[in-house]
Order: sequence, then C-alpha cells, then structure tokens
Amino acid sequence: MRPLLLLAASLLLAGEAVPLPPGVIARVGSAEITMPQLTQALLKREGSDALLNWVQGHLDGLAWEELNDDAVVMAVGGHLLKKRDLALMLIKDKGAKVREELIDISVVEQAVAKAGIALDDALLAAEFRLMERDFQRRIAATGQGHVDFASFLRVKEKLSVEQFLAQPAVRMLAGIHGLVRRQIAGEYDDARLQAKLDAERARWDERASVDLAVMHMPWKRDAAGKLTPEEQARLQGVVNLLHRQIAAKEVTFAKAWEAFGKAWDASGPGGRVGWVDAEGRRTDETARRIPKPLVERAFATAGPYPVLLNPHVHEAGIDLAQVLGKRPARAVTLAETRDRLIQDILERELEGRTKALVATLRSEASIVYGSLPEAAR
Repeated sequence: MRPLLLLAASLLLAGEAVPLPPGVIARVGSAEITMPQLTQALLKREGSDALLNWVQGHLDGLAWEELNDDAVVMAVGGHLLKKRDLALMLIKDKGAKVREELIDISVVEQAVAKAGIALDDALLAAEFRLMERDFQRRIAATGQGHVDFASFLRVKEKLSVEQFLAQPAVRMLAGIHGLVRRQIAGEYDDARLQAKLDAERARWDERASVDLAVMHMPWKRDAAGKLTPEEQARLQGVVNLLHRQIAAKEVTFAKAWEAFGKAWDASGPGGRVGWVDAEGRRTDETARRIPKPLVERAFATAGPYPVLLNPHVHEAGIDLAQVLGKRPARAVTLAETRDRLIQDILERELEGRTKALVATLRSEASIVYGSLPEAAR
C-alpha cells in the first residue's frame, strides 16, 4: 500500500467522521483542506495528461473536411486555435514534404488508371499480404515472436484492416505494386521463369508434407525470463482441457484456436498453417517452424483425417495440432508456380523497382508547382 493510502486508512480507523462545512473535504488539526485546493492540486498534477487524452479521444474521429476554416479546434486558457491557423502551422513544417507525397499519389493513380489496373478488393488483399510478410520479416529480425499484423494495426495505429487499406497512401502502394508486378510479368517470359524454376527446384518442388492446423500457446515467463513450475502447470492444464474438449467434440479445433491460439502464430482460418515438410518448414518461409517431433508424429498418422494429436511441449510453449492430410513429394510445373515465381521476384526487388518506377512516372508526368501560403516561408 502506498504511504498516503496507508495514512488515509489509519485516519479512517482513528475515529468516526465529523461533519465539515460545505466545500471543506478534510481538516488536519485546525487547518482545513478545501475543494478548490483539491481541484488545483489535481489539475497541476494530472491536468495536462487528462487534457491530452481527452483531446486525442475527440481527434481520432474528427472529420477535418467537414470543418470550415474559421472553426475553433481548441481553446486553452482563453487562447483560440482555428482550423486555418493550425493548417498554416503544419504547412510551415510539413507542407513541402506532404505536397510531394500527394503528387506521388496522383501520378500513380493516373498511371494505374491508364494501365487499366483496378484497385479492387483482390489487389488490396494482395497488398495487405505483401505488407504482412514484410512486417513479419522485420519482427523476426528483431528476435521477437509472432505478432499478428491486424492486431498491431488495431492497437498501435488505432485502425481496422479495412480502415488501413482505405488510406490513400496504402492504395497508392497497392497500385504501384500492381504496376511493378505487371512490369515483371512483361520482362519474364516462360523461358526465363522456367530457368528460375529449374535453378531453384529445392525451393519450389513439393516436398513430402502434412497439412496441419496448429494452435501455438507460448509460456508466460517471469521478469527474469524464467519458466516457473506454476506457469508450466497452468498452461499444461489449459491445453489438456482443450485437447479433451476437442476430442470429445464439445468444441471445434477452429473455435479453440480462435480463442487461444490466433494471436500467437501466422495461421489461416481455423488455425490452418498449410503444408509442412519433415523439417517443420511451411510454404511461407517467414513463418515459425513447426517443432520437428510434432511433425514426425503427424507423418506417422494414417487417417481418416482430421486426426487430433496429443499436445507437444517444447521450449517456446505448447502446440496442439490437427492433421488434415498428407501428400507425397513431386516436381511442380511452371503453370502451377508462375504467379508464385513472379511474386518472389516482386518481393526480392520491391523497393528498388518501386522507387525507379515512381521516378520514371514523375519524369513523364506534367507537374506544375504553385506557391505555398506566405506563412509557410
């Protein structure tokens, strides 16, 4: 208990409360503590943070375009800040940079329209997957575990996936990457793609694999990073209960994964991670490897599928898996892998090609600059 709370508790225990005059909240000896004193103390100590939180909460949903230029967006201590004045302040610091971004967006939008590429749901979904894979690569490079991209956007950026994809900058990236994808497809004919496929057979041919749905639940380690016996017992109890309920068909694997495993691993609907080879590798090379002993048990199943495996305890946590099927190794054809080969080239050369294409589009566009407001200088 904090010292002040301890003191308050002792005072309450010392005797019954005595009625005080209006506006007096406490009396110490002959000294009275009044409501205005409490108010001033709170404002000095907590006022700034409370005000910032209040403003942030109102700004998150503010439709700036619906406000006229003379609208007062803030009044603090008798000082008024109008939308026009706030805009001029921003133009002074960020105007030139944001103008270039708006020019890039306009240039790309015109190029995408001219090329006949539709900014539809399919293109935006492809862009989301591209960003998600890049996000996971960056997270993995820092040594962190899996972080769900959609959850990251919701918590960090305060945006749903739909709101994120509706942003002009994201739509511009989807468009430019659509142009880059078409550029690559034009450069790589069947002969070049076949040569790439043959040179990289180890990557693209289907290895003997099992089709898995996996529910990964990590340990919660203490502040020192140690795994306590209490935590082991807690998580094993949870997983064993889930295993019994799924086996008894009291709950589906998909429902259990939705509640307990969705946030901890890169999975598709229902926890399906797709085809996994004998080494625990998935089709998505950025994804967490499935523990080899678990995969060996999956290969040993004979069906009929799905088959629920016993929980697998390992260093990072506990995995509960369901085997959905098996397939033998085989060589793939160009027709089966053409889109994946082009996607691979896109991801490997994305940054350089994107910058070069935007520069080319800008050089070919007719761009005329006007002057920014005086206050911006």
